[in-house]
Amino acid sequence: GVTLPKVVAAPAAAMLVAALAVSGVLVGPAARPAAPRSAPHALSMAAAGESFSVGVLALQGGFKEHLSAVERQAGVTGVEVRTPADLASVDALILPGGESTAQGHCIVEACMLKPLQEFAASKPVWGVCAGMILLADGLKQSEPQALVGGLHATIERNALWPP
Repeated sequence: GVTLPKVVAAPAAAMLVAALAVSGVLVGPAARPAAPRSAPHALSMAAAGESFSVGVLALQGGFKEHLSAVERQAGVTGVEVRTPADLASVDALILPGGESTAQGHCIVEACMLKPLQEFAASKPVWGVCAGMILLADGLKQSEPQALVGGLHATIERNALWPP
């Protein structure tokens, strides 16, 4: 399970981050226990009653539905993320469902791969379906694909279990 730091009087923003952690694949500092010296950024902001922004990668896939859900949360601003500048403006990120190969191509074309990798190493990121594939550290397939990484797993797409 995921262990999150305790938040006193958590507003909706902190509850959103907690829901992301338990209902999908969340990587970044909110997915790990807090270091003794500091709590994860987004949860710290929420505990202080500050609003924070959640970006949704808006290059391909179901980003509009995620933005709509984020914007229904009190104290949370949804942001369409299409550029490195957009990414730099958010406190957490959702990688939506869609088609992971197409999203990978879009990420490379938009010069977003390195910024996304750096973001995932320092802030919370939630991957849904194709977004989870993009968060994998490895992918079992013959053709290479751009991956954000951060999820210590190798993914096999369209695999049937048991074999």
